[in-house]
Amino acid sequence: MEKSDPAPVSPPPLTILHHDEHLVFPGYDLMVGNGCTGQDEEPGKNPGTARDHGGEAEFPLEGQSSVDVVWYKKHKRKLVVAAIICLLALAGLIAYISARPSLGPRAEASFEGIATFNDYSFQLETQGSTVCGGSESLQPLKPGVFGAAAGDLSPILSAGLCEGSQNTTTPSYNMDLCTLDGGRAPDADTYSGPRCPHARCKPATCYKVENLGPVGSAKGEVLGSTTVQIIDGCPAGSAWNYCKTQYEPEARCSSPTTEALDLDFNAYSALYPGKSYSSGNPEGNANLQIRITPTSC
Repeated sequence: MEKSDPAPVSPPPLTILHHDEHLVFPGYDLMVGNGCTGQDEEPGKNPGTARDHGGEAEFPLEGQSSVDVVWYKKHKRKLVVAAIICLLALAGLIAYISARPSLGPRAEASFEGIATFNDYSFQLETQGSTVCGGSESLQPLKPGVFGAAAGDLSPILSAGLCEGSQNTTTPSYNMDLCTLDGGRAPDADTYSGPRCPHARCKPATCYKVENLGPVGSAKGEVLGSTTVQIIDGCPAGSAWNYCKTQYEPEARCSSPTTEALDLDFNAYSALYPGKSYSSGNPEGNANLQIRITPTSC
């Protein structure tokens, strides 16, 4: 009897793996998925990541040459070190900028303060100079630009503390120097005042000043404006200021929370049209609430 051929054997059914299953090979597995977004892709559309169970695979993935793998392995440590150095340098730069002491704004933002007034001609006569020089400190000013002193306790305007100033709301100064004018002024023959930083002198520093009304009144519309150039400091630790106990600290450059400008009294009529300032005898309340804006000189 003739032997018949054996019946054909059917192959085992194929197993369809879902996206979250692994194709397992001896010693390796192939993760199917998008490594950047975390979203699965259809099998065959993403080469995935090949790896062994003890470390990275030694063969390139689809679309990746063996040269790429070798270069990456060779330079991986250097790339990590370079990235760490860059991050540390950036953190150091941010810390330096945050900690750097401010010398006041050179930005265009406006801020508010108080204007007091001074006779700089008298000051030059009695004290000999301003922070930015002698009589020559008044010469560079353009027509319509007036001299001014920046309070050394002012949070924004200050060029730094003058000699002897105390940045506190409860300072302790030598009141024995207050010998004239009923204890409200020092003797100009024996007292010359403290030295102050020159940071505002060169390059020249100017501000637009707008009058918002007398101190103590409600702030209203701008009543007048002018430009001032910083030629002096207004030191809280000067007997010319702290002896004037008849005035509040804000009115004698002695408040650490107030932006104080001590202006040439000739600027008064520009800030307050129709009003005048007489040295030592101001018309009404001479001190003004002001808006201050950095400007070019």
